[in-house]
Amino acid sequence: PASLEPRKRPVRANARASVDRILDAAAALLDESGFEALSTIRIAERAQVNIASLYSYFPNKHAVLSALSDRMAERQLASVRRSMSEYSDWRDALDSGLDAFVELVLVEPGFSALANAVRACPSLQPLADRSVDPIARLVAEGLRERGAGVAPQTARAIARVVVEAGAGVVNVARVSEPRERKRLIQELKVMIRSYLDHYLA
Repeated sequence: PASLEPRKRPVRANARASVDRILDAAAALLDESGFEALSTIRIAERAQVNIASLYSYFPNKHAVLSALSDRMAERQLASVRRSMSEYSDWRDALDSGLDAFVELVLVEPGFSALANAVRACPSLQPLADRSVDPIARLVAEGLRERGAGVAPQTARAIARVVVEAGAGVVNVARVSEPRERKRLIQELKVMIRSYLDHYLA
């Protein structure tokens, strides 16, 4: 299977800027023409970097998409964490965090196309877990901090259920028209609240 790991990680500011351009280019090309048409040559051309420079960081397009997925996950985690931290009540924190996640999903270049590629390409399947694990850990931490009387393993399982169920609905919502999207997200909030009430009420 194709490697998902980078050859090296950028250290200097100019190297980080080059890698960011590579990831930006990959996201744009995914949106324009999908995974099958994506190639390292096209990514390098769009990013305006030498192909040798791209290969010094990534062995193939799969590794580029892995890094893109990790960057998306980092942005999602930061946005959700920031939004949830503004509220002491877990229900308000949940609503705010979910709204932040949905907003980022809708505006993040390449998100939908990458999600489709992960579902369609077996070699990209590990990215599915890597993209939801950070949010699941955040939810598990929130459960323990807010007094859920459950063991750590149970908190992790509850968090995984919340995140996986939420991701499924959000994936449908992101391709729905705005009014239907709003209804779906509202019902998702009701569902998750009802589930967590059992542990946090």
